[in-house]
Amino acid sequence: MISFKIKDTIYSVNEKRHRIEDILLVGSLINGDYEEKSDIDFYIVIDNCSPRVRQQTFERIAQELNVPKYWITFFTKDEFQQECNQGRQNYYFWYVRLKHKKIYSRNNFAHQALQRMPLFSDVDGLLQMKRNHIRSIMSEVRANRYSDEEAINQLARVIRDTCINICFLQGYLEFGKYKPVELCYQFKTIKMPFSYANYRHLYRIKRAYKFDKGNFALSGDVAAFIETWYVRYKKLSQEALRLCEDVQTKDFKNPLQSFISS
Repeated sequence: MISFKIKDTIYSVNEKRHRIEDILLVGSLINGDYEEKSDIDFYIVIDNCSPRVRQQTFERIAQELNVPKYWITFFTKDEFQQECNQGRQNYYFWYVRLKHKKIYSRNNFAHQALQRMPLFSDVDGLLQMKRNHIRSIMSEVRANRYSDEEAINQLARVIRDTCINICFLQGYLEFGKYKPVELCYQFKTIKMPFSYANYRHLYRIKRAYKFDKGNFALSGDVAAFIETWYVRYKKLSQEALRLCEDVQTKDFKNPLQSFISS
């Protein structure tokens, strides 16, 4: 049994019973933008197993830690390795490599897998993938096959991620909920299609939905609100793709390179 303290709470889990390989702490506690109701984000890696055992283990670990399931991003070793292998297009895992705290490791598996990741560079591919993802969600929303609340949750996330990518293209390694968006207003080559206050409002709605998903419901002209933010996202995405093309014609210095060299 291992126990660890985060903020004022002690968490315990039986690492041997659940065949846990690694527990990493990521997210707002590491970024420095933790708020009163922020999640505590765990990355937990277990031994390879069947899908049924994987699901059972995930539920038991969440219960043992006494945390909401959405606080845990769960992997088998093969799943974690696959994410690392896609490091060229997986900027989020580079964020994990740059900003995490090791809570527990049996054989240093996660650290070694993260260290071997190929250098992230395919910003264009990542931006296009996110555009396709949101386009698919909007089709489902318009066909009444996807909840309005979840659509807003996804839009807020992809807008934040696009701003993170813009920061990368400008030479900054910035993550978190607010700092990357705030920083984008300082870049003279980017025209932000919404105000920072607009974004804060959107993110507050995202957080409200996340904390009470079962009971939360939007009011007012929700469809118009979603369409407005979808248009804003498309404009932001176009700005990011344009910047990506501009960067490719210049001597772009990958900001991760200096991190690796240091």
